[in-house]
Amino acid sequence: MRYDTVIFDLDGTLTNSHDGITNAVCYALSKMNLPIPDEAGLRKYIGPPLVDSFQRYAGMDAAAAERGALLFREYYVPTGRFENQVYPGIRELLKALHDGGAKVLIATGKPEETSWLILKHFGLDGYIDGLSGPSDSTSTAEKGELIARVLRGVSYQHAVMIGDRGSDIEGAHQAGVDSIAVGYGFGEADELRNRFGVEQVYNMTGQADMLATWPAAKILWLKKNRPAEFERTAKYLLLEDYLLFRLTGKFAGEPNLWASSAMLDIHTGQWWMEMLETLGISANQLPELRPCGSALCGIAPSAAAQTALPAGTLAVMGALDQTCNAVGCGLTRPGMVCETTGSCLAVTAVVDRFIPYHPEMQLTCQNYAVPGRYAILLWSQSAGMTLK
Repeated sequence: MRYDTVIFDLDGTLTNSHDGITNAVCYALSKMNLPIPDEAGLRKYIGPPLVDSFQRYAGMDAAAAERGALLFREYYVPTGRFENQVYPGIRELLKALHDGGAKVLIATGKPEETSWLILKHFGLDGYIDGLSGPSDSTSTAEKGELIARVLRGVSYQHAVMIGDRGSDIEGAHQAGVDSIAVGYGFGEADELRNRFGVEQVYNMTGQADMLATWPAAKILWLKKNRPAEFERTAKYLLLEDYLLFRLTGKFAGEPNLWASSAMLDIHTGQWWMEMLETLGISANQLPELRPCGSALCGIAPSAAAQTALPAGTLAVMGALDQTCNAVGCGLTRPGMVCETTGSCLAVTAVVDRFIPYHPEMQLTCQNYAVPGRYAILLWSQSAGMTLK
């Protein structure tokens, strides 16, 4: 699909505003004689409406939060807004979209006047066709409302919202447009990446990077943005686990698929407890791990009745889709490689040892369905998807 209208978030998507915002938050909190949070705590203030953040993270009431926002502006307006930088490639991207005839819009939690000044400071304003944000630092608006507002009066067929936080994706859904999450910025994936580092994430999980699509980042989002739902969640399951639960009544998962959750130590086949502690969940909230290809049990009578499968049909643990494809192609020993082109292009190579981390050669090397083996996984998103 070709999008004729592209809506961007500002902080954490177009520009890295970390230093300016966190310095201004520290200034406001110190003026109010309140404790300064650590780096992880300060990063929470980047993106959401400021008044909401002061109430949520500093425990202020509405009046104090408005005063905090004014103190924030004392530092941010003359100094902090320029403690900022454009992410690599963004200038070229905006120019290409603009020159290609797409409408380029911005929906941001940052006040409109400040946003335009920042865009002008960096010479990006000429590529932007419209912007919506709060009227000032004490005003708030939901992201869905901001997206709907910036689209008013715009003639478009296909629009997409691009941002770094869950609120950008949720806002796009509320506004009825598509969404794309960036793999950088100030979202939960970036928070976990900064907490553990890319090298440790790779050494524990085999994943090349911490991404917003991994369940660990999604659980952290739930914890921060839907605390009531987070507190009453009894079990976290992947789709395979849920299907097995519906078929058998048992909570079971397998380590090959869970490797891409960023929550599993692929070398021991046990949960990565340091990650679980960071997310605020326990191993009891996750399924029991069983080997790929192992028999679980016969399906329940209720499932047999609903699916027309014979009663007692054996349910067997599976694996990651590309792993199943590779096993089906006969990849069971080192030195064998297969390539699959579908919506994406995927290459799988079986090796007999874990490939050491190398910062200039990032790849995914995770546990395989065959015990004692690892698999190098490489993929490109621009395969069959280019036909869409």
